[in-house]
Amino acid sequence: MSNVAIWPVEEDLLVATDFEKTFSDSTLEPVMYISEDSLALLAAAPREAVDSLLDLCCGSGVQGIVALRYYASSASFVDLNPRSPRFVRFNLALNCLAHKAEGVFEGNLYDALPPRERPYDAIVANPPFVPNPQGIASGAGAMFGNGGDTGEKVLQGILQGASQHLSPTGRLSFVAMSPNVQELPRRISEWCDVNTTGLVFSGTPTPAERYQPTSSGVETSRYQAALADMGITSLSEVVGVMVMGGTEKKVSIAGEARPELWADHSFLRMVVQKSGDASSASESRPQATESVAPPVPWEASAEQVSCIQLNLDRGTVGIAAKEKNGTKAQHASASDAGPSSGPLRCCRQRGRSGLRGEHGSESRRAAEAGPRRQLALCSAMDDSAESVGLGALRRGARSFATRSWVEYDAKCDFPIENLPFGVFSCAKKGPRCATAIGSYAVDLAALSEHGALSGLGFDATKTFGQPTLNAFMALPRSAWRATRARLTQLLLADGDDLLRRKAELRDAAMRPLQEVKMHLPAKIGDYTDFYSSREHATNVGIMFRGKDNALQPNWLHLPVGYHGRASSVVLSGTPLARPRGQLQKNREDPWQGSDYGPCKLLDFELEIGFFVGGELPSLGRPITINEAAEHIFGYVLMNDWSARDIQAWEYVPLGPFGAKNFGTTISPWIVTPDALEPFVCPTSAEKQDSPEPLPYLKEQNYSSYDIKLAVDLHTPSKGGEKVVTTITESNFRHMYWTPRQQLVHHSVTGCNMQPGDLLGSGTISGTEQRSFGSMLELSWRGAHEIPLADGESRKFLKDGDVCNIRGFCQGDGYQIGFGDCSGEVLPAGALDEAPKVPARSKLLQDVELHGYFRSTASWRVRIALAHHGVNYKYTSVNLLKSEQKSAEFEQVSSMAQVPTLSFNAAGRRQNLTQSLAIIEFLDSVYTDSPPLMPPADGTPEGTLRRARVMEIAEIINSGTQPLQNRPMLSSITSAVVDGKDTDGTGFATAAVMKGLKACERLVAQSGGQYAVGDTVSIADICIVPQLTNARRFGIKVEEFPHLASLEKRLAELPAFATAVPEKQPDAA
Repeated sequence: MSNVAIWPVEEDLLVATDFEKTFSDSTLEPVMYISEDSLALLAAAPREAVDSLLDLCCGSGVQGIVALRYYASSASFVDLNPRSPRFVRFNLALNCLAHKAEGVFEGNLYDALPPRERPYDAIVANPPFVPNPQGIASGAGAMFGNGGDTGEKVLQGILQGASQHLSPTGRLSFVAMSPNVQELPRRISEWCDVNTTGLVFSGTPTPAERYQPTSSGVETSRYQAALADMGITSLSEVVGVMVMGGTEKKVSIAGEARPELWADHSFLRMVVQKSGDASSASESRPQATESVAPPVPWEASAEQVSCIQLNLDRGTVGIAAKEKNGTKAQHASASDAGPSSGPLRCCRQRGRSGLRGEHGSESRRAAEAGPRRQLALCSAMDDSAESVGLGALRRGARSFATRSWVEYDAKCDFPIENLPFGVFSCAKKGPRCATAIGSYAVDLAALSEHGALSGLGFDATKTFGQPTLNAFMALPRSAWRATRARLTQLLLADGDDLLRRKAELRDAAMRPLQEVKMHLPAKIGDYTDFYSSREHATNVGIMFRGKDNALQPNWLHLPVGYHGRASSVVLSGTPLARPRGQLQKNREDPWQGSDYGPCKLLDFELEIGFFVGGELPSLGRPITINEAAEHIFGYVLMNDWSARDIQAWEYVPLGPFGAKNFGTTISPWIVTPDALEPFVCPTSAEKQDSPEPLPYLKEQNYSSYDIKLAVDLHTPSKGGEKVVTTITESNFRHMYWTPRQQLVHHSVTGCNMQPGDLLGSGTISGTEQRSFGSMLELSWRGAHEIPLADGESRKFLKDGDVCNIRGFCQGDGYQIGFGDCSGEVLPAGALDEAPKVPARSKLLQDVELHGYFRSTASWRVRIALAHHGVNYKYTSVNLLKSEQKSAEFEQVSSMAQVPTLSFNAAGRRQNLTQSLAIIEFLDSVYTDSPPLMPPADGTPEGTLRRARVMEIAEIINSGTQPLQNRPMLSSITSAVVDGKDTDGTGFATAAVMKGLKACERLVAQSGGQYAVGDTVSIADICIVPQLTNARRFGIKVEEFPHLASLEKRLAELPAFATAVPEKQPDAA
């Protein structure tokens, strides 16, 4: 919590600073309020448009923020004070300009900047002036205001480094206090090679003996004596504009001749008061010719508002009002209800966006009638002051600046404040890099090809034309930010209208999300998972070691991690089969050994992962804690599926292996740290002090993100539909070790990282049971049932369960989301039946299927061929054109029917008809594929299962199929009595309904993943085409919920997906 003041700047900006010098920590200097020197620089700095600008000694960031609003496309900010970056980021977010900031850096002038491909077009600087003659200053003065003997050391450093960081025609604008100003041109000529410089200083220099240092750690009298010893007799405020290039080296001063600099601009005539008294103007400043009130943060009188509390960490404001007689009044609520609610109201009059008192012009007149005072945002709040959302304040600056021309609602995961990165493909294009806004994916390759992403400092067409984001991830963070800034401009309602205006470009670049297929965003070279939530580690420790020994001795000293399996990282929506492995026979006696079988204790783990990027150190050099943030490309939701019983047997002594390597699910869109920046918050631990981390792990800004997380379990119901239960809600703030610390520790030994590497947070658990991040904790190792919405319960995951992780940051009127991170649990061995190519059998050669794409029986055989991985030639026989009756085809098929399977075997050409006979024949030939007909294993259960499969198959094949065929319907039509049912469809519909009712009952009784049990069989192959036929007769398949649900599951299997009629060659 800080004492903060909010200042109106220019016409539509708000800037937060410390309120005067109320910050009490003697080791840090406040980010000072906006005074005449800042205003003078705003007035004097040229405003010709530039692509890039650097704000040195940025303080609150006011110079760069004004530049971003009016003339700079991007800006970087640098200050030595560690408090400054916090204010700059807040002010950028407050004014909706964060997307245009290349970076906010803490450090000493140019040394704080990362490498950059091209120099800046402009530099603005307001360096501190704290003379340190004979080194007498200490503490804050020595750290942040050490200007050397004459106070000009910082200015000298700025000027000397300008030529190396400015473009050949760039400009430097600065404001500074200078001693003995008449000698300044000579000193500047000695410091740097200046081509043209114009200097202006105020008309009334301050005698050195009256200098009042703003920050020093030294008594004023000692300063004044030291200045006299150095021969410094006067101090003047100087505004300078240097232009690189030109032919003449010239340093000039316009002193008394240009005092009008201070008079021409209204905001320069407003003297900032340090005591709230308009009569106490600084004697070092010229007096205005007319009475002008000082700038105040809000136009409100003391009678209306006594104090306003702003919490930068939590994003809240507390407002305390009082009666005119000074007594407390009821505290109005200025919450997120709307821009016109509460004592502060969003104002957009005369082109100005700001805040005004609830009574508008009345409050202005009341304020002007009496002494004006700054409205402080104070940390000392009355107990009765209520805490409300920062909505009114942020809306004032955000309402016009971050509105996109792409429409979406407040619950959309991908507003313009997000702009995540991912990879998608569509019907016409292969995998390509993209961003998302609203319900659209935006093709970055298409934008690049049309020139919309030029000028970013890298080859955007080549980079975004890749099928992964790895090339983009390998670029420095400045490139990521420049890209995001450019995309924001293209999508803003009042930004660059190129994309909005050009229909051809929109058609090429924008695709509805429901029409695209998402892919893994990167080729993941390595994947490492951590174990960094203290709450989770404590819970697991209590379960297995007891409360007194919950955390292992090393846990508070380093981020514990293990190496995962990159090849099994899959995208959201990918089903995973229940893993199989060794299971301990006796939980109490490990010496009895193990059995092999499916995992019985399958679990999810709620995590967030992050991708590594940037120009990374080579093998042998670790990443430092100060560099770590530059190498975090972005974040995804993650489910680190875990087989608890396999893990229990294998993890001693080297940790998890097979229990974790069978699948890790991530969400498809990578959310950038810049999008999450407004949601930085303290971790649940708040600090790391018992013990303190070793120096290489110690973070100056130890924090996390306020990401709200939830896990939904979709479980099969008796009616066939999924029932959704939210079984846990947690937050990313429950992390003891941060992503930056995880990355640093991973590299501390010299391990080299690669762009596209993935690191996982570890399970994220809160302190309450409702916030536990795994079923191991929610069921407390299986001791408790986890209730579901339909009255059922779980201890661990069952086959058919779908686990979906959701996550978002809640902003004011928008949210930053990640999309879903979901996966379905398939039975053990379910994916063993994936198509295998080429065919293994030597018995069959030159396999050919004679079929028709609409033929139900042909469809069955196509599924079986794909299931067994058989390569075959497809020959179409058009039944509508009666091609089956041709003399040529009658030589192939004895019944003149499709399907007919032809192949070479036993030395001659063989032909086989009847779909069930063909499928059973394929089963007997391709024995290394899972059989479609359950084998006769001699057990009652196995025999009955085989019979049930044939029962369903014959209900369809014999009892239903013939009665819906066209030849049969023609025969039925000729036998119609009394002219009813003239086309025979009524007769067929009744037969189909009867068959479906029987199949629905049998599938419901089975209770397995598929029609009969948990493996695909001929029964499934018969059901799927029959449901399509049922729709042809107008039957609502949804009235048979078990069959409809089965159809959806089977459609996800490759063998079924490739066999559908519309994908066959003759479908066209």
